[in-house]
Order: sequence, then structure tokens, then C-alpha cells
Amino acid sequence: PRTPQPAEQAVGERVMAVLAASGRVAGPPLYARVDLLRDAHGAPFILELELAEPSLFLGFAAGAAERFAEHIAALLKKNPKLGKDAATLSAALQEAWRAYHRGDFQRAWESGAALGALGASVAVKAAGIHATYLIDDAKAKAARFLEAAEFAAEAMQALPGEANGHYRYAFVLGRYSQCISIAKA
Repeated sequence: PRTPQPAEQAVGERVMAVLAASGRVAGPPLYARVDLLRDAHGAPFILELELAEPSLFLGFAAGAAERFAEHIAALLKKNPKLGKDAATLSAALQEAWRAYHRGDFQRAWESGAALGALGASVAVKAAGIHATYLIDDAKAKAARFLEAAEFAAEAMQALPGEANGHYRYAFVLGRYSQCISIAKA
């Protein structure tokens, strides 16, 4: 991890203020990263605003895992159908991401999908990587993308304010569209 310089911190804070004022996110995002570069005069400028990060970098910031669990608890409070035990769900979700980062994409898909809407981000990302790089059969590849897209759509309905759900849905639909004909699309 790197501690931002004051000018970098100020740019990041302005970006987050604009995001909050936009009305495009429901409350503060679970995760946000503002990537910056410096221009020819040394002033920081935005390279990327990341709201969908698979690893979450929980080990890099004190209290990050606890904040993650608190966010899960808040989601559960708003959406009781998602489950009741935030600590167990948070641990299971972290394990699904660990499987993803180990390259065990099938296990990450299964673990994420078992968590329903809460696991959609890891499940859909893992399914997309698995289908793109590890499934050779064109029909099986398209079927996996379509399955992941349907799962992502259900997750978006359950958690409409979660930016990751919308991003993952677009990601997997884009991959699916590469597998089908223009006429079918």
C-alpha cells in the first residue's frame, strides 16, 4: 500500500464527492479506488475510478475486513431474504474470492453462486474467466455465459443499488454476445 500525497488525497476526495452527488450509487460504495497519474506539471489527474474490485484488498487496510462485514450486515438488514449471519456470509464470500485468486474459477463460481446475490460479483467474474479461457466447446462456452448473465440479472434485482452487479451483468452479456451471431443478438 501507498499513502497518498495531500494533493492526491484531495483529488480522490473530490472524485468521491462528485460520485456521491451524482445519485448513481446508493450510499457510500463498499469499495472505491481512485487511480491517479501526474501531468507534465506534476499535478495529479484521474486515470481510473474503480468501483468493482474483485480482491477488495482486505489485508491492506486496518479494519477493512470488519468494514466489509458491516456492509454485508447492512445489506442483510435491508434485504432479509439474503440471509441472517453476516459474519458467516462475509467469510464465505471472502473464501469465494480466494478461490478466484487461486485460479480455481469453477470453485469460485460455485461458492459465489451459493451465496446468491451477495456472491454474484465473484461468481459472474469467475464464470466469465472460466468460459473465456478454459471452455473450448463453443456451445458450452455460450451456455456458461448465458447462465452467468441470468444469475447476474437476478442479483441486480435483489440488490439494485450495488454497482458491481450492473458491471458484472454488462461484462458477461458482452462475452455472451461474442459467442452468438449478429442475427441472434
